[in-house]
Amino acid sequence: MLYQKNPQMEFIENDDSMVVFDPDSGDTCILDEIGVAIIRALGTSGNAETVTQVLAPQYQAPTSEIQRDVEEFLKQLLEQRMIIPCE
Repeated sequence: MLYQKNPQMEFIENDDSMVVFDPDSGDTCILDEIGVAIIRALGTSGNAETVTQVLAPQYQAPTSEIQRDVEEFLKQLLEQRMIIPCE
């Protein structure tokens, strides 16, 4: 499944973190360096496999482990409406 950042959310990038603000609920979430890397790797649209391909050369871990972690994180982002499925 392809995902994209939710255009209704505000993504404010700092040096090594990102603040995601939901103007509808007023909720704010802070993503750490790895969360930012996943959002960046997602680009305008992407899936767990494309994100894993981007991140694998940057981290010293088995690709299967990276993909599992990326899939879990994307699931959390989807539940929090920070990303949405592409149509």
